[in-house]
Amino acid sequence: MNQKEFSFEKLPDLITPRTLVEANYPGGKNAVYALFAKNNFPAVRHGKKFLVSKAALLSYFRAK
Repeated sequence: MNQKEFSFEKLPDLITPRTLVEANYPGGKNAVYALFAKNNFPAVRHGKKFLVSKAALLSYFRAK
């Protein structure tokens, strides 16, 4: 089995839920959408898309 590992360093500067799913975020699609649905998660909504900057995502996980 040749599974790719998740790495913050490989993420682009602007991240959507789909970006995290495709980057093999631990927990998969359900975990990603649960994360973006949290009230304290630093994502913004732009039309129908949810977006979070890489810097805000890293800061969020460092604070936990």
